[in-house]
Amino acid sequence: MNPEIPYYHIIGVWRSGTTLLSAILYAHPNILSMPENNLLLYLIKNFHVVRKSGENRETQVNRIIQILKSSYRTNYFWCVNYEKLKEFLMEGRIELTPLNIARVSALCSSFASSKSEIKLIIEKSLASTPYWHLLLRENPETKFIYIFRDPVANTISRLRRYIHRIKNIYLAGWWWKYFHESAIELRETHPEKVLFISYEKFIRQPQQSINEILNFLSLETHPLLANYRRIYRSAIYRNLKIYAAHEAPPLSYLLKTFETIMGIFSEVSPQSSHRIDPEKSAIIHEICKEFFEEEQSSIVNGRSLS
Repeated sequence: MNPEIPYYHIIGVWRSGTTLLSAILYAHPNILSMPENNLLLYLIKNFHVVRKSGENRETQVNRIIQILKSSYRTNYFWCVNYEKLKEFLMEGRIELTPLNIARVSALCSSFASSKSEIKLIIEKSLASTPYWHLLLRENPETKFIYIFRDPVANTISRLRRYIHRIKNIYLAGWWWKYFHESAIELRETHPEKVLFISYEKFIRQPQQSINEILNFLSLETHPLLANYRRIYRSAIYRNLKIYAAHEAPPLSYLLKTFETIMGIFSEVSPQSSHRIDPEKSAIIHEICKEFFEEEQSSIVNGRSLS
């Protein structure tokens, strides 16, 4: 187990193609792309508990395990082998820091078991988007892939999946704007650290987008990444198999995940039962147009988004 593997992030708004991107990157033999978690940010915010537990390493390690188990997504969706993790941490080969704990937790997960030569770990960290400065401070060598989507299409997609959570659709537009402003701030202050990818371009020109991402990650392309539709379908089945083996998430989550298989890529040309009337659509677009039109113009004109 190499505790020095680079640790990067996928950021963006929910329902923007982040799961698709994560699944495609996982298909690369040298990339361990993990399910959504925000683990590093969670550890950064809670690591004071470890520091206050004294200098005894075993006490600190036990406290770390408690913190990880208290993280819903780590406990259910990363399927970490805590015995293996504790054994490695007790060897004393690494300093106990949030970054090292996040990195080793990924390497001790069921998702790492099929990988023989991992060169890069990518955490899907959507809720961490506005807190990129904390991630960068903890890990100055990190990089971010920010995938964004048309705000109206994003709202329609979120209504389809999370209708019970979105009580005010205008907030979806403001949420999109807030995340996008954060990503723009990251690009303006650290342009070499972030790659902007348009979801619409990603769907229309998948191979070109994948090559652009791999170049940003300093990795070579691989034949396994050619059929991205098959990759996504296989990734969902793989996740279902891992989760079922660990009796991890609730059955309702597994059923929702399975439903996404049946409607895979239906959103390329959305035929949604949830519609936004033209007036509301115009308001959402007005909220976000300053940022979205600038990014779309960059794509049309062929300017670099990285």
